[in-house]
Amino acid sequence: NTLNLVEIAQRILDVNKDALVLIAYDNDASVLRDKLGVNAGIETGCRAFAEFGPFATPELQKNVRTISPPVLETDKGISDWNDVVVGKGMAKAVEMFKTVMADAADRRKNNVNEYQYLVDIYDAQRENFFNSLSKEEQNEYRNPSEGSKLKSPYVVKYSTIIAEKVKDANFS
Repeated sequence: NTLNLVEIAQRILDVNKDALVLIAYDNDASVLRDKLGVNAGIETGCRAFAEFGPFATPELQKNVRTISPPVLETDKGISDWNDVVVGKGMAKAVEMFKTVMADAADRRKNNVNEYQYLVDIYDAQRENFFNSLSKEEQNEYRNPSEGSKLKSPYVVKYSTIIAEKVKDANFS
């Protein structure tokens, strides 16, 4: 549940304004084909981090970071940290966790926009998924037929979906 992440992160930073708050999201890359190219874990992170945008306190923008398992499409059945422990063993999970924690600390140190970081990951995953499809499948994803599993045409770049939603919102 991501509805209270901003509040929880803010409370942690109220106690220690320099804390590095890490939020772990699932990385459903191994089931992109089953889920029609949607990575619910990363997408949830993107949506939640939209709350940390320009209206968030500077501490939230700087100190809240994500850590998702660096899952590949070949890592079947692995999408969260517990799956990594079960599927790859504790030693490998600790090694992977240390790597992503160091990366999160580097992003904070270098003032990387965490929301853009997540969107870039998701864009790359969606593009890799789409490019792995046959030409016939790509055409079906672009123009789903009636009765298709897809409710609407597949948009490769999640950043395009966001831009269209912002445009449709008409903030003027």
